[in-house]
Amino acid sequence: MRSPSRAEVPSAGTPQQRAEAVQQIAARQSSRAVEVLAAAAINDPSPTVRRTAMAGMARHADPEHRQVFERGVRDSDASVRAIAADDLGAYGDQQTVEVLIGLVHDDPDDQVRLAALRGLAECDDPRAIVVLLQTGESGRTAALKLQAMKSLLRKFHGKLSPGRVPDDEPVWRDLIQRYKMVAPVQRAFAAAGVPLDSRPRDLMTPRLHDRPPAPAATLSKTSR
Repeated sequence: MRSPSRAEVPSAGTPQQRAEAVQQIAARQSSRAVEVLAAAAINDPSPTVRRTAMAGMARHADPEHRQVFERGVRDSDASVRAIAADDLGAYGDQQTVEVLIGLVHDDPDDQVRLAALRGLAECDDPRAIVVLLQTGESGRTAALKLQAMKSLLRKFHGKLSPGRVPDDEPVWRDLIQRYKMVAPVQRAFAAAGVPLDSRPRDLMTPRLHDRPPAPAATLSKTSR
C-alpha cells in the first residue's frame, strides 16, 4: 500500500478539520482516494478521523485492503473496531470467521460485538451459524441475542416476526428450538464438531401461541 502524500492527508488542524478533509477525499471515488482513506484509517492519531476514514473504506473490502479492516478491529477506539468488524464480514472466509468470533466472545464493547454478529451473517463457515445460534440462545444481553438471530435469519433470507423478542422468554425459546430443528443448522453444528442441545419441550403449540410450526414459514426476504 502506497503512502499518501502530505498534500492529500492533512497533518495539521483539528481532528474535525482532518475528518472533513477525509470526507472530501472519500467523495472522489478514485483508487488514489482509497489509498489515502486506508492510510488515515490506520495511522491518524485521532479516533474521529480514523472512524471517518474507516467508514469511507466500507465500499472497498477487496483483497488489497483487507489489512485495513484487520487492523481496524484491533483499534483502541470501539467505534473504529465496530465499523471494521461490520465490513470485515464481506471477506467471509475462515480467517474472517475466526476474527469475528473472537470479537463476539472477547471484545469489551457491545457495539463491537453487535457489529461482529452482523459480519458473521456474511460468512459461509459453519462456525458462523453455530456462534449465531449460541449467542441468540445465551448472549450476555437482549441486544446481542436479538442481533444474533437477525443475522442467523438473514443467512436464510429472512427476518424475525414482530413478536419474537428475547424479553418474551417462552416465545424466544420456541424460536431457538425451531432453528435447532432446521437441517442446515444441524449440519453446521455437526461440521463444526459442536453438540447441538435440542430442547423439544421449549416448543410452543400453535394453539397456545399463534406461530407457524416451521421456521421457514416465518421468513421473508430482507436486508441487514
